Amino acid sequence: MLCLPLLCAGVAVAQPQGSATVADSGRILTLECSGPNDVITVRGSNNYITLSGACEHLVVYGNGNTINGTAVQKVWLKGNNNLLSFWQELPSAYLNNTGNGNRYTVGSVSTGTAAPQSAAGQTSGK
Repeated sequence: MLCLPLLCAGVAVAQPQGSATVADSGRILTLECSGPNDVITVRGSNNYITLSGACEHLVVYGNGNTINGTAVQKVWLKGNNNLLSFWQELPSAYLNNTGNGNRYTVGSVSTGTAAPQSAAGQTSGK
């Protein structure tokens, strides 16, 4: 098996991909969103994930993940104690939070804790 130092240390470089599922825990990953219908699914816990490009869908089942990126259209937070930060707010962006202790910042919209299934979780420029 070829073992590159960065990959063996749990750090991955950006990989071109559309949809991806992160099932591992405790990883540092960079994923590239490449267009419409991208679905990034996070099932693992305690990951640090950077998403480049604009992602259409992000679904987080895991716990304790930190996810940063450029922009995301729709987010479903089903896990707990996750932290999301996206610097660009897209029109009609949507966030649905059924977990506990999740926090997010999208563009100028920020909350200490996202309310479960709350319209306040929608980031439509309010």
